[in-house]
Amino acid sequence: AGNGPALKILWAQYNRVSWVPESLGTLTSLTQLRLHHNEIEELPAQLGYLRGLKQLYLSDNKLRLCPYQIATLSKLEVLTLSRNPLTEINSAVGVLVNIKDMQLDGLQLVVPPREITVRGPGRIVEYMARVRRADLECWRYMHGDDPNSEHFVPPHTLELLKLNFDAPTQDNSTFWKPWDFFVTAQGSFGFRAKEGSTVNESVLLGNVRHLVYEQLLNKINFPFKVSFSTNSQTSVILASATKEGRNAFIRLVQDAKGLTCALELTHFGLQRMPVEAARMSVLTSLNLSSNQIRGLPPLRMPLLESLVLDNNSLPSVPPTVYQDLTGLTYLSLVDNPISRLPTDIGQMPLIQEVNVKVHFSMETPPNSVVAQKKHLRFLRVMRHAELNGMMDL
Repeated sequence: AGNGPALKILWAQYNRVSWVPESLGTLTSLTQLRLHHNEIEELPAQLGYLRGLKQLYLSDNKLRLCPYQIATLSKLEVLTLSRNPLTEINSAVGVLVNIKDMQLDGLQLVVPPREITVRGPGRIVEYMARVRRADLECWRYMHGDDPNSEHFVPPHTLELLKLNFDAPTQDNSTFWKPWDFFVTAQGSFGFRAKEGSTVNESVLLGNVRHLVYEQLLNKINFPFKVSFSTNSQTSVILASATKEGRNAFIRLVQDAKGLTCALELTHFGLQRMPVEAARMSVLTSLNLSSNQIRGLPPLRMPLLESLVLDNNSLPSVPPTVYQDLTGLTYLSLVDNPISRLPTDIGQMPLIQEVNVKVHFSMETPPNSVVAQKKHLRFLRVMRHAELNGMMDL
């Protein structure tokens, strides 16, 4: 089979091997590597250098993590991981488009769900490829390390001036105080008094993707008004000492609004919200339509704007939708056995559209209201009545 760098086949099974040397990476001609039935706990990064590898046997070891190095082994046709203490398969599996045999016997997998693993390697790769795409989008959103991208990179700080809320005029410099505009790694934005200021205060408005700004005019600086949304009662007047500073703020906001982190897991027969989806906290769009989902766990996704749950088995609207997903602007619940929409939806701060086309009768709102696409207004009115004892239809 050859030797040294020209070696094509390496068998090292049943040898009680617990450690694999980094020099493995020099065997770049390998097409088959058998390391099964050993005591290996982890593999060297250099495994990723074996880009011509077609068969990788790792069953019956002590691997607790699925090797991330397979992200570069796109020629793999056989991968065995059976009887390792693994609970998750790395999303890198999504690159294995040539896989024919993937052995996962004896694994207590949480990721991917059993609904995926029982359908064979092709379905696993398709599913994990979608997870991997979303993982990469979210990574770039959070870290901005794509060399071809000029996207907004949180966290970020700009020095600005903030107008006193009770200032009678914008043209007097004594009414303007130095503040820092800040954006956290999660996209939350707000304002903090600069060090040394007599003001010890910070104001957190919301998420930068939902920020609305309006340029203003005065005689001494370059002001603008910002608020959380077009309907928000919270607004602040800020300014930059230079036009370039104001333009930098506008670019920062525009770049942030242009970023997306989307996950689409449709037609997979999922019975519940996948763990790997629930922990993507910076998703902006999530589509779980055409599955068999009956509910959702509490979700912490402050950036999520679009949630599509069409053609599932939801008996009611999951409470996390209106309790936790405060950034939602679009919600679609088409073809679920839901008979009642909670009025809490009417109190969601940014919601603009709720799609609830159904082929059966709804109790609340009435079908006639849904048919006229006035159900969101109906829910807002009903919620207002519940809270204030007044109704205006």
